[in-house]
This record gives sequence, C-alpha cells and structure tokens, in this order.
Amino acid sequence: MTLRTRILTAAGLAGALVLFAVTTAHSQPPGGRGGFGGGRGHHGGPGDHLVSFVLHSLDLTADQETQIEALVADRQETAETQHEALKTARQALHQLVLSGTFSDEAAEPHVQAIATASGQFARLHAKLGSEIYNLLTAEQREEFTETLAKVEEHHGRSGRH
Repeated sequence: MTLRTRILTAAGLAGALVLFAVTTAHSQPPGGRGGFGGGRGHHGGPGDHLVSFVLHSLDLTADQETQIEALVADRQETAETQHEALKTARQALHQLVLSGTFSDEAAEPHVQAIATASGQFARLHAKLGSEIYNLLTAEQREEFTETLAKVEEHHGRSGRH
C-alpha cells in the first residue's frame, strides 16, 4: 500500500468514524446515555460502540459536544438523502443483475449513479470529519490520531478492513 493510499484511507476512516460516532450519539433516545458514551441509536451498528469509546476517551467539553451535535444535525438531512441515493442506485443495479438481461451497457448508468452517490457521501463524511477534527484541541487531535493508528494496526493484523 502506497503512502498516499494509506493517508487517504486513514483520512476517510477518520471522517467516517467521526460521522458514525456523532450520528450514534445524536440519535440517542430521550433518557438514553448522553454524550459520546455509547448506546445504540437508530443508526447503531457493531462499530459504533468502538467509535463512541474513542470520542469519549477524548474527554470532550460540553461546548465541543454541543458544537459537534449542531454540525451533525445540520448535515443529517443531506446525509440521509445521499445514503438513500446510494441505496437506490445499488438496488437498481441489483435488479438488473436479477433481470437476466445484464449487459455492460445496461449496467453503466447504474454504476455511474453508484459512483456519484458514493463520492458525494464520502465527501460529506470527509467534510464533517474535518469540521469536527478542527473543533478538537491539539492534545485531543494527537490522541485521536494515535487511537486511529492503533485501530488500523489491529484491523490490519486481524485481516479485517
């Protein structure tokens, strides 16, 4: 893996981890655990607990949590729209596969729709991740980077990506 690929992978992972963590925290039901301490909102998934733990370990201030929640809330509708566009494009390609009439020419518009939706979704993740990262103190950024490196190392050793 080239250095550029590793950097892009780490940046993408950081953005995705932050978005999933704050989405999970933001979607807590009333009376659920607040902040970034864990739990499962309607977006909860197996990796969300780890991400919540990573952000919780940064000891975010109440002001940082409020700012992060505001950023996530501001992007939530766009994220859901992008996710739905990606899901729809993938379903269309799947239907083509099951139709018995698959051809490269027939698949191309669906493949392009998937690429476009995926790219827009990735851009949204990266932008949100960057905005959240910029809210962290220098010490929190260093700890976040170290923790992500440990996660990447662990996933590399276990064969999961």
